[in-house]
Amino acid sequence: MKLQLQTGAAVLHSVRTFVPAADGLALLAYTKLGSGYASLFVVEQDQRQALQMAKVLAAPASSVVDDEQRFDELYLRPVQEGVEYGLFVTASGGPAEMANWAVYYVRM
Repeated sequence: MKLQLQTGAAVLHSVRTFVPAADGLALLAYTKLGSGYASLFVVEQDQRQALQMAKVLAAPASSVVDDEQRFDELYLRPVQEGVEYGLFVTASGGPAEMANWAVYYVRM
């Protein structure tokens, strides 16, 4: 996914959501170039509420592709049984590119 923003900000929400069958952990992994950020949202009373996720990597993991530095992001968050979650992406002030998406659920 590539976002080209000259000014302002963009927030995108997934259309599809998931509801865990039991308490567990959600793991979100992606590679980014630029200022973008992704996380989960929870649906409460038909409203989306952004959630803060814990960054798992203490030191930046990165690689250089086509002479551009890309960062590997890995986040986790506890999720609750029966609660509806989705994915959101936000970016501002310039290009943002995100790829190699993976969202995992680990039952506790």
